[in-house]
Amino acid sequence: MKQFFTEARARLRSAVPPFFRKVQALGASIATLGCALQALSLPPKLLSIAGYIAVAGGVMVAVAQFAEKNAILEKTPGVAESHP
Repeated sequence: MKQFFTEARARLRSAVPPFFRKVQALGASIATLGCALQALSLPPKLLSIAGYIAVAGGVMVAVAQFAEKNAILEKTPGVAESHP
């Protein structure tokens, strides 16, 4: 369990690949949209949908943050040799 938290801390602090930076920006925009829709006086059904939109954006940001720049190349056999 200690190894899990150590690796999670290292992934949070590591560099994020360019694609996942774009995913983070998109997720933040979606989360902001969901929160803005919740601030409006909408029917209850639309407010619950806005909540789901906000959660989905937050999950996108969190998942993209854990992506490591070199993790795919290091763990895929045969790929690390072709990419210096």
